[in-house]
Amino acid sequence: MTPKRLIVSSAGGLLSLGLPALFVPDLVAGWLGFDAGAQVPMQLLGAALFAFAWLNWIGRGAIYGGIYGRPIVVANFILGMVTCGILVPAVLGGRASVGAWLVVALFGLQAAGFHWLMRRPPWEPSAER
Repeated sequence: MTPKRLIVSSAGGLLSLGLPALFVPDLVAGWLGFDAGAQVPMQLLGAALFAFAWLNWIGRGAIYGGIYGRPIVVANFILGMVTCGILVPAVLGGRASVGAWLVVALFGLQAAGFHWLMRRPPWEPSAER
């Protein structure tokens, strides 16, 4: 997988999670197993995911690897790790539904991909063409 494909797929995944959380927060809260009163936190989560998706989409043509693109790569890596770190204990403790495992898997893959990207040498966008 090239860095550009990772960035674009991450943007698509974050957008597909962020827009429903932003516009139908009660449905997303119910699917994750949280109570219906969690609409405002769900909308804040949706806004953050939408912002990350937009950041990744805008930066899809940048050089990544080594020190290049480090802020975007590290921010996405931290988002994936923190999300997994919060949701795994919530699911295991019964505070979130089993459907949250899908979100954990998606963010775990994102964290792994951005960790790989953080550790590789720089990549030029023209190398893919």
